[in-house]
Amino acid sequence: MNDAEVSWQRAGPGGERRQQHRYDFNQTICLLPLDEHSEKPVGDALYVEACDISVSGIGFSHDVPLPFKKVSITLMLPGGNMITAITRLLWCRFTREGRYQSGGQFVRCNGVKAS
Repeated sequence: MNDAEVSWQRAGPGGERRQQHRYDFNQTICLLPLDEHSEKPVGDALYVEACDISVSGIGFSHDVPLPFKKVSITLMLPGGNMITAITRLLWCRFTREGRYQSGGQFVRCNGVKAS
């Protein structure tokens, strides 16, 4: 049985759409749902588990479906600085383990804060 995948963008030939190498990135990150056009918060923050990251995007797992396409993601960088990035969610799949996996593309960075 294959994991079901939902995509908000058309898949290219061969299925693999990643353009940069992904690195393991196991960290709890904060997701804040945003209005797709105004980018103002439209819901409560949700904490999810990051799985991998690249220069252009991030993959993460979560327990509940995400009904939005744009989020603000806050995460800790090596060295202790926090970064916030506006991210467009591109795909979501439900796994056999009963969790969801999603991935998104960074749209822009909203800043780095020293901790």
